[in-house]
Amino acid sequence: MTLEFDVFGYVHAARQAHGLRAEEYGRYRQYCARHLRTVRKAAGLAQRAGAAYARREVTAANAGSSAHVEVLVLEAERAWAGAMHVREQHARTEDPRQRYHVVRRLRAAAAAAGRLAAVAQHVCDARTAVAAAAYWLHVRAQQHFEVREWAAALDCAVLARVASQRLGATGGAHQQALAQAAAEAVDPLVRLAAYQARVAGAQQLAAADIAAQWHAQRTAGAEAGAAIADYASIAEAVAALGGSSAPAGGEAAHRLAWRGGAVAHGSSRLAALADEAEAQLRGVLAGGADGAARDAAADAFRRVRRVARACHDDAAAAAARVGAAATDRLPAAYRAAELYAACAVQALAAGRQRQQADAAAGLGAEWRAVERSLGAPWFAGGAAARGLGALDGGARAVVLYDAARQSLARLAAAVAAAAQAEPGVEALVPRLAAEIAAADAWYAAVRDFLAAALHVQPRHRRYGDALALLAALQSDALPRLRETASDSGCADDASAVDALWAQTTRVAAADVERLARGVAAAIPVVQALAQAHGGRARGAWASAPAVPPAMVANALAGAGRPARVPLLVDLARPAFAAVPAKPLFYDLAAGAVDFDMAAIDARAGGSAKAGGGLGSLIGGLWRR
Repeated sequence: MTLEFDVFGYVHAARQAHGLRAEEYGRYRQYCARHLRTVRKAAGLAQRAGAAYARREVTAANAGSSAHVEVLVLEAERAWAGAMHVREQHARTEDPRQRYHVVRRLRAAAAAAGRLAAVAQHVCDARTAVAAAAYWLHVRAQQHFEVREWAAALDCAVLARVASQRLGATGGAHQQALAQAAAEAVDPLVRLAAYQARVAGAQQLAAADIAAQWHAQRTAGAEAGAAIADYASIAEAVAALGGSSAPAGGEAAHRLAWRGGAVAHGSSRLAALADEAEAQLRGVLAGGADGAARDAAADAFRRVRRVARACHDDAAAAAARVGAAATDRLPAAYRAAELYAACAVQALAAGRQRQQADAAAGLGAEWRAVERSLGAPWFAGGAAARGLGALDGGARAVVLYDAARQSLARLAAAVAAAAQAEPGVEALVPRLAAEIAAADAWYAAVRDFLAAALHVQPRHRRYGDALALLAALQSDALPRLRETASDSGCADDASAVDALWAQTTRVAAADVERLARGVAAAIPVVQALAQAHGGRARGAWASAPAVPPAMVANALAGAGRPARVPLLVDLARPAFAAVPAKPLFYDLAAGAVDFDMAAIDARAGGSAKAGGGLGSLIGGLWRR
């Protein structure tokens, strides 16, 4: 019978629930002692007290349930917690006897963890055996470090880190979070032991690089097993776990190649789906695929996106349960994988819409000469896009470029939401938002050029709108596009998603200059059409586009501003100037003006009687 026991999960849950969250090692030692008696009684291994005491050990012969493995774990944890409790006291008192007890308890913890590793190797599955070995090596590394045996401590710490990372790479989200927490706990031992052992580059290298370098030397050199007798057998068991090899000291077994780098994750299902989607996308990029192949590739990347989102939720929940600083990178990696699939889906949609728009507008390798004919449309209609057969070529092209911009807008919203939810994503996928903005600006410029061509057709004759669009392109859009244009293409060894992304978002300098020449050639054509077919005011404006017509004239308008573009009016509040004024009724009270009461009574329709009337009332109130 093969037993399964989550060593890392059990130890982490017990430590966090019974004192180590507040670093109360004495409380945790008491819990381990109490719970050990309970588990021994449940497993039938209760030890008698007093003179009839008989120690009952757990061996490979009598271990038949997970309770026997739990007994060994609790024995090691009890001794380890006692050592940490005494070391805290020694840090305050510096009593040499307390340091002796620290070493003694660590030695007892390492012995109990060694029995756990030996029993697990015979009665447990491969994962439990590797986890028990990693736990034993971690405790033993602390023991060697306490007595300043630096090389032995480095051997144990490195192999413990490699085994922990391998367990996380071949397990679920919770196992990966526990592996990250275990690696975070052992990293200080690796760095300090490497520094004391005079390892080359120990001060500059990260703990993962030191572990990979030292592990490679120990497994390939003649010094293998110098401090650990069964170093080679443990390394072989670690390498054979899961059936695939993981980089020694690395963070995960699977890496997603994207944007010139790699996103490390631990989901084998996500890696398999990503490889399948990449293979389908390579067939699409080869040029021999039809629309059905594009749809199949998009569906494959949608599956990758759903799996990456589910992995992200699991990783976020596991990171919250484990609560280690190193686990914060796990959700960000899966969020980056979700953005990887989203970029592929939206790039496929935008690329197809761009191709259909170019075909509908009649754009080939070169732009058409717009001055070929003043009265004819600029572009001839091409192949009709699906669902847009009622429109002509120019209108279809404008609608399709708008659809491509909507695809990029959805992707930009997803990138912004991911960056807000996971701050670590920005470090994994830099410059993504800037590239989306540059591609959107390019699509908007081409769309405006095609819209201007549509406005000057004989059935529309909206020459003012066309001139406004062309002037805005020439003065605003094209200078900004020249800043973002680049002639560098995608590397030959890039992933299929990188190649697709480069085709969809890259703004070539040659394309920008070709668009600039088209705009420069179109402006005099539209001006001539406006003079021939427009009214008096429009003809005057078409001859000099820099001068706006009278109906939109504004002193704030600068040279080169198109008249049909709305101009802002300066509505700033004027400067306040105080005006000297007298208080209300100042003249009445200071000048003692006399009222003609008889005239007031006459105007009011009454008579001036003594002691009555409106005049007497007003006079009485005034005298008071």
